[in-house]
Amino acid sequence: RLNLMSAITPTGKLYVAGQDVPYTGTDVAEFLAWLGRRFRGRKVLVIWDGASIHRSQAVKDFLAAHPERVHLEVLPPYS
Repeated sequence: RLNLMSAITPTGKLYVAGQDVPYTGTDVAEFLAWLGRRFRGRKVLVIWDGASIHRSQAVKDFLAAHPERVHLEVLPPYS
């Protein structure tokens, strides 16, 4: 089993994080923080499904602390 998180830039550059254990909400918040540091001064568009880790307290805290840095688009449940 391999768990992945990824990001793609408008120019097509791909960033992928992978591990053999399930991701936690803290892992997601850390990946978002890394993206924020990598793309300092730019807003990050995040598109994700309704996985429970995306609704974790760590992610909620990160998003609340950086509302100007992240634009969140949540996919509908059927997608």
